[in-house]
Amino acid sequence: MKTGAKHQALTRNAGKANAMLEAWANAPKGFKTGIVYVTTRREVESLDTSRFLATFRPEAGAKELWRLRSNVHFAVEGYEGTDAEIFEIPEVREFYGRLHQLHPCWVYMARLDCPCLHAVALSVAPNITVCRSSQSLRVHAHPGDFGEFVLASVETLFGLDRAVGIPVEASVRSLSAAARYFGIY
Repeated sequence: MKTGAKHQALTRNAGKANAMLEAWANAPKGFKTGIVYVTTRREVESLDTSRFLATFRPEAGAKELWRLRSNVHFAVEGYEGTDAEIFEIPEVREFYGRLHQLHPCWVYMARLDCPCLHAVALSVAPNITVCRSSQSLRVHAHPGDFGEFVLASVETLFGLDRAVGIPVEASVRSLSAAARYFGIY
């Protein structure tokens, strides 16, 4: 990212609501890695964060948190009939925004080899512009929004790592990997 740039154009597909789930389900045997956490439309529309928080809070236990670390694909089901990207759906933006305020565990949980973390970050980012043409989709996000997204996750990342017994050095490497994922550093 260039310093002083007002916007960063993202061409990496952040995925439709069910694209990650569909890609995972259709992957050849042996390529299905990670855990797909699917949020339902009912949870989104009712702003029901209870299942998410029960799954990803320290109370889930060290063994479960270790299994989830850098291993989760996030998906939302129930919006398959729309052409909108997941981060364009107002209810999803509100739901992910609430989760981000309550427990910003994305950097700890999400896999960095798929676009789902981008979709979550764009859902939380206050300054996005979507430009569509018949052949492409471009999303412009203020560069600072990704930095704020990662910074909001620092305390949770280090706290969950501490709960699992992961050394601080590994937490710093995870934080650096997330910054590179978003092109921050």
